[in-house]
Amino acid sequence: GPLNGAHRNTESATLGYAVTRTIQVNGSVGHEDLLYKGNTPFRFDGLTWNLGVKLLPNPDSSISIGYGSHEGRNSASLDATYAPSARIRLSAQYSEAVTTGQEELAQTLANSDVNSFGQSIDHRTGIPLTAGDNFLGAQTAPARIRRFSGVITLLRDRDVYSLTLLRDETHYFAAISGPSAGPATSSTGISAGFAWQHSFSEAMNGNAYIQYGTRSSGAPTSITQQTVTASLGLSYAFSPTLSGRAQYSYNGTLGGGNALAPSYQQNLITVGLHKSF
Repeated sequence: GPLNGAHRNTESATLGYAVTRTIQVNGSVGHEDLLYKGNTPFRFDGLTWNLGVKLLPNPDSSISIGYGSHEGRNSASLDATYAPSARIRLSAQYSEAVTTGQEELAQTLANSDVNSFGQSIDHRTGIPLTAGDNFLGAQTAPARIRRFSGVITLLRDRDVYSLTLLRDETHYFAAISGPSAGPATSSTGISAGFAWQHSFSEAMNGNAYIQYGTRSSGAPTSITQQTVTASLGLSYAFSPTLSGRAQYSYNGTLGGGNALAPSYQQNLITVGLHKSF
């Protein structure tokens, strides 16, 4: 696919300075050589730079804000977690990057972790992971993606509640040859999710998650899809070294009758044992 013969070579130098114990400034300059081949090629070979500030208002909070140029365009970035109290966490991320579907999955895996419930989560925010290409199938072509996520988490003695908002804009590059040659396409997705984790006892934990989202694509073909994702899970520690878990997941998509975006439903049951030595 688009990764055949592709490469991404980057070199950069970064300098940071702590103005105070809670304020850090940093800057970087470098070079990037990026190439995607295929029917929708993309090439950038040039200088990159970034200026940013990192705020540490309290031991449980970190706010990083940056602005710079990479992949041929200026853009801002945000990676923030703020704890206004011991029981509340506010998280937000914003990024813009040129990438492919395969690289998106690899990045999701790199940012993932498994919590005590046996559920895959984003280690930065703690929210359950969902694939970024749930809506219109696996999109492998290179694209410029702008993505924002916001999470509100409430920590209780035996419960954790999380409310999530996700929005992304995907702009695919125009094809220059073949039957699909023509103008570039784009899509916009927005979704909201709610997660609940509960500790029934020291040995048994449970979790539930539900997400609803819509995605709309523009010209040349207008497509709108609605997606519902839900899961229920239970984990139990039989001993300090042996634990078991069971999880049910549902993914349903309504494509509005368009042949390019058919409706489907997926049910998945996972049962597993984990033994450590």
